[in-house]
Formats: sequence, C-alpha cells, structure tokens
Amino acid sequence: GQHGSVDLRLPFFDEDPRIMNRKILSAPLVFDPALFSPEAQSLITGLLQRDPERRLGGGPTDAAEIQSHPFFRSVD
Repeated sequence: GQHGSVDLRLPFFDEDPRIMNRKILSAPLVFDPALFSPEAQSLITGLLQRDPERRLGGGPTDAAEIQSHPFFRSVD
C-alpha cells in the first residue's frame, strides 16, 4: 500500500497463481498486532486452519464453536 495506508489484501495474495497456491498450502499467517487484537488473530487463524479436523467450527458443535470464540464475547 501507499505510505500511511493499510494494506488489507488477502493473506496469501500473489499476482502469480502458482505462488499464491503455494502460500495457501504452506505459508504461515502473519498479523500486524497494531491492526489485529489477539482475539481477532485467534479467530482468523482458527477459521483458516488448513486441517479441516482442527478448523474452528469444523467440529461436532459446528457454528456454536465459532459463536463462543472470545472474539465474540462482547456480542449479544
């Protein structure tokens, strides 16, 4: 992004589709702590978990697991 702006592109974005696919499969998620709270980082990491068995909301409690995540603690 330009100076003073925030770059909010997709976490694994690359102009080259082959590189982007490689990033999707193996690159770690990196967060700017100035933009993402620890709870937001945890939520996003859980939702983007590559292993479906470990993915947030992918278990037997389904969406309830997502709804009970600390990120949503203040939501009624």
